[in-house]
Amino acid sequence: MFKSLHITAAATLLAVCSLNAQTLIQYTFDGGSRSATVVETGYTGNDAAWTGTSGGFSSATSTAFSDLANLGTSLITSRYLEVSISATSGFLPEELSLQFDFGAQNAGTEPFDARSSVKTSLDSFTGSLTLQPDNSTTATLSIPADNTTHMTSVTGSILVGSNVSDLTIRLYPSRTTTTPSGSNPSGFYRYDNISISSIPEPSSALYLLPVALLVPLLRRFRRK
Repeated sequence: MFKSLHITAAATLLAVCSLNAQTLIQYTFDGGSRSATVVETGYTGNDAAWTGTSGGFSSATSTAFSDLANLGTSLITSRYLEVSISATSGFLPEELSLQFDFGAQNAGTEPFDARSSVKTSLDSFTGSLTLQPDNSTTATLSIPADNTTHMTSVTGSILVGSNVSDLTIRLYPSRTTTTPSGSNPSGFYRYDNISISSIPEPSSALYLLPVALLVPLLRRFRRK
């Protein structure tokens, strides 16, 4: 009985945290715009910007793009897409969630893998975030040779800590060579739908624990 109550309570708390998650800003690149869309009042972000890749922002596909020829076969710290979030007053939430789409358009005749890694200003861009669902610091997507754009969504948790007002995030694109020839792929790498959301602290939902435990008890009494 108590085991089932614990499971029900945990599920309730997880659901509460999920429902209370709030998107703060987004970069959707609609019409080729680099600007951040403010979703929650009290936050802002600088224009998205490429460094080291001669990348751009497409009005046709509403994505941030870079020629695959400008990317390396591993993470190159001088080549990235940069976005940011700032609190207009006070501080950022102590934990944030980053979500984005990445992928590529393969204009060649052989497949390759598109990759992405993420670093933040919290540690001066030294470590890399663990990205899901790969559970790796390097997210990977296989790109077939069909001249169409293939994208996937990944997420990462950012432990901001206390008293932080500004956060810069850098997304690092890379790719493998083609298989089987091992040549450089042709086409475009793309990012889209970058969103930064708050994650409520579990303690903020603890007040619901008595209710979470009471609901299954009432159900049991009604059955009797």
